[in-house]
Amino acid sequence: TGHLLGAAGAIEAIASVMALINGIIPPTINHFTDDPVFDTKLNLTFNKAVDQYSEDDNTKYSAGRFTSQIDGSTLVSIDQLDKDLVVNLKNMKVGEITPPLTYTDDRGKTGVRIVYLARQTEPHRENLKDDYDRVAQQALAEKKQTVLDAWFKQHIPDFYISIDPKYRTCKSLSYWYTSESTAAN
Repeated sequence: TGHLLGAAGAIEAIASVMALINGIIPPTINHFTDDPVFDTKLNLTFNKAVDQYSEDDNTKYSAGRFTSQIDGSTLVSIDQLDKDLVVNLKNMKVGEITPPLTYTDDRGKTGVRIVYLARQTEPHRENLKDDYDRVAQQALAEKKQTVLDAWFKQHIPDFYISIDPKYRTCKSLSYWYTSESTAAN
């Protein structure tokens, strides 16, 4: 069935509507309340600086936090970071903010970034004591995918869809074919 990253917006919209209908506020996983002061003269915190000045679409809308390309979590393993950032993180302590650093992104564009190390864990085998947030997020992602798949299967027959013939071999779209052939008849 693939991963949720591409459908995250639809899933969040469905989850939000369901929460409103049922009067339930879902828990927030991995939310940090700390917002270190970045510049005392300007009363500028790290989050305000990100909000006002960041041009990086990958971090601007997550309060400057890197997110995993795998599951969208802000718990990112070191192998998911670029090599220049890893070198800078080596010398940082939790709570520190770097001076401006130049870097080149994956598209070859040069930029400047300021890094705040909010949290760091030592390499270890996954366990509930140390990795509860990650395990909970994975379980939630699987549950969301199951709900989304069930919703699509229930509602696909109600929609007309035309699939370009060049995508007919895509297995991920296979359950849409039934809807297309049913609507055409």
